[in-house]
This record gives sequence, C-alpha cells and structure tokens, in this order.
Amino acid sequence: MAFSFREVLGIHGIGKAELYSLYTMGKILHILSACLRKRFFPDIDLGNVDPSRLFREYLDLVIYRDILERFGLRNRYALEYFIESCIYSNASMYSVHKVYSSLGSRGFRVSKKTLYSFQKILEDVNLGSF
Repeated sequence: MAFSFREVLGIHGIGKAELYSLYTMGKILHILSACLRKRFFPDIDLGNVDPSRLFREYLDLVIYRDILERFGLRNRYALEYFIESCIYSNASMYSVHKVYSSLGSRGFRVSKKTLYSFQKILEDVNLGSF
C-alpha cells in the first residue's frame, strides 16, 4: 500500500494550509519530485529500505516469477533483459529489434517472435504500453 501525497507531506512536517511560503512551496516541489521517483512506497518514504534494492526485489518476486509462471515462459534471462531494456529506454526510442540485436551480440539466441510475445505480455499485465 502506498502513502497519499498528503501523508508524505505530513511525514515531512508540512500540514494543510491556505497559502504556503516560497520556501515551503520549494520544499513541497522537492518532496513531490522525490515521491514521483520513489513511487510513494511507505518503506522508502520512511527511510526503512534502499529504493534500488526494493525495486530489484519487486521485479524479481512479482514481475519475473509471476509472468514466468502465469505465461509458462522458460527463457528468464531474455525476459529480464527485455523488461530492463523497456525500463531503461523510458526516455528514448524503444525497439524490439534493438533488444534482439543486443541479446544476439551477448550470445543468446531468441527469436523476434518471442520478444514480440514478451511485449504483448507486458502490455497485458499493464507493465508498459508500446
């Protein structure tokens, strides 16, 4: 379960007000920026866990295993590489051909058809929209 933005502001000592000072507005914008990067996870907001570790474990336990089991996939490495490529290409152009070429250069044989099926699966589980 995630915190609401109001709850996050409360953690930082910022309550509801009619008007905020410029300093407080700057602080609110900074908190908002951090929350958007951390996705409002309570353990991260409270400083109980390292964000990169949490997201790595989340990907491993929820995404990879769920998708592998639900769709009966066997090529875990290709799926992991495909998902990470999608995540890291967030700000740039993404292409199945680039992932296909990159996997091939690493010595992994996977068909473009398999990668397109991964793309469809990620859309089905709402992990991405291509």
